[in-house]
Amino acid sequence: MKRLAPLLAALMIAGCAAPTFQDARLAQDEGQYQEAAEILQSLVEEGDTKAEVALYRLYREQGVGFSNEPEARRSIRRLADDKNNPEAAFLLSQALIEDGEFERGRFYLRDSASAGYSEAEEYLAQRGDLLNRKVGTLDSSPERQKQLGDDLYHGHNNIEPDHRAAARWYRMAAERDHPGAQYMLGYLYREGEGVEQDFEQAYQWLQEAALKGEASAQGSLGHLYGEGLGVSRDDKLAYAWSVLAAENGYDPAEKNKEIYLDRLSNEERLAAFNEIRRLEGLIRR
Repeated sequence: MKRLAPLLAALMIAGCAAPTFQDARLAQDEGQYQEAAEILQSLVEEGDTKAEVALYRLYREQGVGFSNEPEARRSIRRLADDKNNPEAAFLLSQALIEDGEFERGRFYLRDSASAGYSEAEEYLAQRGDLLNRKVGTLDSSPERQKQLGDDLYHGHNNIEPDHRAAARWYRMAAERDHPGAQYMLGYLYREGEGVEQDFEQAYQWLQEAALKGEASAQGSLGHLYGEGLGVSRDDKLAYAWSVLAAENGYDPAEKNKEIYLDRLSNEERLAAFNEIRRLEGLIRR
């Protein structure tokens, strides 16, 4: 075992009984997470499955008790598979669902609920329909994947808004060339919603969608060029994309195209008009 935590060492020096599960809880409640982890580890070495589950929870919450995620995952999977521990099965289901392994996560979730574990039963009652939809949508069309992303982003169809989950589904559809999903993924990267803000990623996905004729992406791409976000500032391209977006019905581009046009000299305006014609030839409708 690692170096004894102060609380554990004090108990042993004082000649007290071996630290208990309650001692670990007390240490955790006092914010002494490493000490709690070491007490739980000592109990795990004695075969205490309750302590092992608690150690896994502590690791997920505070990052102590295991050296890395694979080690922690092996522990909880062993308890779920070999010990038929319903709490472990539930915790494993949550980790799998978080990783996007929805079908395997549902298997362990149902296994836990069938054993009467209340957290699993509550999860299925509240979010079981959404989980079933995720399982069914994994191998479905990019349109259905994008629609699930929309529901998660906006909170439609009795679904709680979850921008991080929405980004996952937009990415699935975007990687299968869905222009609307590519626009939304680019938008999320631009705004830093559900993903870490990244203007270069925003530019890449918005350009993909813009070249497929997605008007909102064309307008957003014009904005990126106009502000120099994720790409070098280019007022000619900012104007050109804004014109194309406005022609395709994207209303915000009407104002933006005038802003970018005012920045251009007469010579640059002629170049911008030529750029519009060039882009029209590149757009795949």
